[in-house]
Order: sequence, then C-alpha cells, then structure tokens
Amino acid sequence: TASAVTVRSTIRRLREQIEV
Repeated sequence: TASAVTVRSTIRRLREQIEV
C-alpha cells in the first residue's frame, strides 16, 4: 500500500528535522 510508504517517509523526515 502506497499509504504506508508515504506515512513512513513523512514520519522519518519529520523525525530527522526535529532531531536537528
């Protein structure tokens, strides 16, 4: 499902930005 991939990618990007 593309939905899961999109959510995972978005969360990863947000987590990286928050960490920095």
